[in-house]
Amino acid sequence: MNEISKTEFNGHLATHLTYGQYFDIDVTTIQNPKVFFIKFMGSKLTENPNALPFLTIQVSFKEFKITVSNHDTGKKYEKVFQSLQEELNVNIQINKTSNISINGEEQCIFEFNLLYTYSPIHIGGDIKQITRVDHRQVHPQLWPPTKCIPYYPDTLNFSNDIPIQFKPGHLMVLTGQCYGLPTGNFYINLQHAHDESLMMHFSVDFKARTVYRSYSEPIHDGLIPTYIYSRNETEGGFPFEFNKPFRLGIACKESEFLIAVNGLYFCSFAYANSSHCILHGNQNITNVLSNIVGPKVFSRNGADVRITEIDHIILDNPECTTFEKYTKLSNKICPS
Repeated sequence: MNEISKTEFNGHLATHLTYGQYFDIDVTTIQNPKVFFIKFMGSKLTENPNALPFLTIQVSFKEFKITVSNHDTGKKYEKVFQSLQEELNVNIQINKTSNISINGEEQCIFEFNLLYTYSPIHIGGDIKQITRVDHRQVHPQLWPPTKCIPYYPDTLNFSNDIPIQFKPGHLMVLTGQCYGLPTGNFYINLQHAHDESLMMHFSVDFKARTVYRSYSEPIHDGLIPTYIYSRNETEGGFPFEFNKPFRLGIACKESEFLIAVNGLYFCSFAYANSSHCILHGNQNITNVLSNIVGPKVFSRNGADVRITEIDHIILDNPECTTFEKYTKLSNKICPS
């Protein structure tokens, strides 16, 4: 069994920061942590090691202090706290007067002027696990809809809701690595925003050396719908190696997902039947792609997957041609 002591996260957000957005970030620190931070950057450190942040949120466990530094204006905001647990839920509301709360308690209010357009984010410090970087829109329109993640018996390793709807040409690139037991597996769910349907269930089974792709849809035979899995696909081989980094790309076309791993095309997966209709209130939701929320990554049977990067890239063509190049491990991902 191979474990890591620290981790960090670098990524390109799905859209630039704007007022009315909200971040929900879950981290677990190592024992006796000294510091952890969240930085909104001008560019990713993997693209430019000398990149500077424009906003830094830093928690000093040694000084019992939270510091927010706005590097554009030179203003600094500080707040002393009493104590914090190893498991932290950090909420950041982005407005002209923004605020930060940790584990449900407001910690700091600060002024925030959006002088430029930024999308890279960097989370690091004495962090053992980062399980959520959810980025949502709460004003003027809520997206994705507020709802709890359905119960799964497996470990949630990462969640990445985004504040915009998916459209053809949207590419997600996930970089990560598996640890723990080599007989375990991990899977990625792309869930419907209005119920528990899965638009794609992408399961990587190291023991069977097989990648399973399926979807689930509701059967309305009573007051509470049940969900059944359909169309299990396994073609394409097995492009993953346990305990080695992988870079997985999921590109959205008009009628299917395209998937690449480590620079090579892997497979496609057609969306659920376009006649598949979900009743939400008085509205029939039929547009599959625009009603998908961000990826949820789970592990089971002793595996532990760490997602260290997610990059959202809007390609210049809905056919997503040459999207595979963004999944090369040697490449520095730069959407712009």
